[in-house]
Amino acid sequence: MLADLFSGAIGILVATALGGRATAVMGLVLGLALPPLARAAPPASAQTEINYLLAFVGNSGCGFFRNGSWYDAKQAEAHLRYKYEMLAARDLINTAEDFIEKAATKSSVSAQPYQVRCSGAEAVTSNQWLRDALARYRAHTGLAAPRVRRVPDLAISLSALGNRQASSLRLASTLQCGGGLHYSGPHRHAQTF
Repeated sequence: MLADLFSGAIGILVATALGGRATAVMGLVLGLALPPLARAAPPASAQTEINYLLAFVGNSGCGFFRNGSWYDAKQAEAHLRYKYEMLAARDLINTAEDFIEKAATKSSVSAQPYQVRCSGAEAVTSNQWLRDALARYRAHTGLAAPRVRRVPDLAISLSALGNRQASSLRLASTLQCGGGLHYSGPHRHAQTF
């Protein structure tokens, strides 16, 4: 997110240097559309688990059903790796569970669930198949699922963002576990969403 804003700011500076208000607006649009300069990678433990799952898929010899067609294991691995890289570039993957849920569960085109069929057995959802593989991997390596850590409360003043109403948002967020958005504005009542 910060990298997107930085890219947008660079676009504005370049456009302003070229002259004109319309050019500055166009620079902002182009700057936000450009790939950001830097992105954070998932934690090393998550990358290790995700790489294990990708190799597990590729070496499984199983068939993968996606968007109405069956694909071999190597094609499935390549497809999931591509989706993973795209999501990781947008900072949307932080854990192996994120990878399974966001990249390896269903088609982002048709929303149909992916299925896996091994050795002529009944097809199962890729979500459950990969979660089982991850649990076996963790049991074998002695690694546990990443702990959920509480992120410190973050207070955002809307007036600092240019909003004239003196209100604030408190974001009490937890990694992977939802958290809550707490509003305490000019009204005496506080609401948690």
